[in-house]
Amino acid sequence: MKSSKNFNIKYKELNNILFNQGRDITEFSISFSKLLKAKSFTRSKLFVLGNGGLYSEADHFCAELTCTFKKNSRKPYDAFNLAPNPSALTAWSNDFNFNTLYKRLVRTHCSKNDILYIMSSSGGYGKTNFNNNLFLAALEAKKIGTKVISVIGEFPNKIQNISSLTMSVKSKKTSTIQEVILFINHLICEELE
Repeated sequence: MKSSKNFNIKYKELNNILFNQGRDITEFSISFSKLLKAKSFTRSKLFVLGNGGLYSEADHFCAELTCTFKKNSRKPYDAFNLAPNPSALTAWSNDFNFNTLYKRLVRTHCSKNDILYIMSSSGGYGKTNFNNNLFLAALEAKKIGTKVISVIGEFPNKIQNISSLTMSVKSKKTSTIQEVILFINHLICEELE
């Protein structure tokens, strides 16, 4: 059956990454959760960004942090998807440039002690304009003193170079990277509880 063959392929991909990068994933998740705990005492906020499927994962991760993951008694964290409302998205993209929209939102909402968490399944793959909107947002965050944290695809990129903490998922497949990022985000939530 084709579906069982696909399952076996997907299982092997994820298992290999989790086995080979388990220590890095664990260290990243622990470091990030410790940072979130420390920042929560200063009323700092977490802003999350992603493109495509990771745009939706930003919503999911923020919901886990502001609501609850497993324990109803866990304190909430100030976590926001930095995604624009549709009016702002179309206005800025039409009147200016989509690549600068996230930069504008960072300037509007982030402050010195906040955290910007960028999720990107792309690692660049030699593209010259790879996720330029995320990179420009990261540069703006760094400029105003917001700490930049990132989870990225396999290849090094400009976002990784300006992040205080980064995790590179060793895969070239977008769907696999997204699944590992979901795993990482849930591991962070586990650490916070």
